[in-house]
Amino acid sequence: MIQRAIEYDIGGERLLQLCSAEDLIIHKAVACRPQDLADMEGVLIRQKGRLDLDYVRGWLAEFAELLDKPEILGQFEALCRTA
Repeated sequence: MIQRAIEYDIGGERLLQLCSAEDLIIHKAVACRPQDLADMEGVLIRQKGRLDLDYVRGWLAEFAELLDKPEILGQFEALCRTA
């Protein structure tokens, strides 16, 4: 995640390190609170066609297995279909 961070210029020669949209989705999917699901849907809509979905799916599969929560990947796929 750190290697994929994006620098964002907030003005006045100040840069802010932000996680990529893919990594944000991964974190939100693992947390899986109602607002996280809404946030994920918003990111999927705004970033449509620009996301590395294979990267997201790979990490979500890892977390789903590690946490014994197969629904993590299923919820992501459902959001992908509706977004």
